[in-house]
Amino acid sequence: GIVGGINGAINITGTCSIAGNPDNYSPICGENKVTYFSDCYAGCGLTTGTGDGKEYFNCSCIQGSFVPSGWQGGSAKAGKCSESCNQLPGFLVGLFFAMLFTFLVNVPATQVLLRAAPPEHRSTGMGIQSVLFRCLGAIPGPIIFGDIIDKNCIFQETKCGDQLQSCWEYDNEKLRVDFVLLAILPKLVSIICFFLSWYYFRKVKGSYAPLHDAAQLQESAALPHDES
Repeated sequence: GIVGGINGAINITGTCSIAGNPDNYSPICGENKVTYFSDCYAGCGLTTGTGDGKEYFNCSCIQGSFVPSGWQGGSAKAGKCSESCNQLPGFLVGLFFAMLFTFLVNVPATQVLLRAAPPEHRSTGMGIQSVLFRCLGAIPGPIIFGDIIDKNCIFQETKCGDQLQSCWEYDNEKLRVDFVLLAILPKLVSIICFFLSWYYFRKVKGSYAPLHDAAQLQESAALPHDES
């Protein structure tokens, strides 16, 4: 069975198992709150019901609270064991603020770029920034996240012996840690870059005109001059 629930290691070669097809993934939830690969790998000898209402009894791999005389184990129900998530409210609050600050920084980031670059290079800087967003974020981002998802698969369907298909079970504990780290590390690099920009630019005084002064200079240059 899938020992320890969804996040645990997989063992389908236990001595209590009944011979079954390893390609026939049909998880069941034992009364010991452990998800098993199928009723065969849980060692179940009796089955009642159909579809999602199936129940399995006399499962030799499951330690039941009450085992009738002559039976070798406890019972199970069709489907994976559910897992309670008591940290969901905190996660949603954190996700809200993460998304808020992600989009809230767009305008200040543009202001930083325009003030840190010389006036004649500001349009070029905006173009380079857009290219870097695509090359370092939009393009490799889905590839990296997809690779992390694939690497956290602990049991994957196979076809014809070696052709990998869809994933049956993921290591949820490791998957969430990898996702959070992948989201936080680029943010830390971004904060460091903004700090360095502020630290070095504040030492340069009078080099570049402020944005409002530059706009005033352009407006005054466009006005007609009285040659008399």
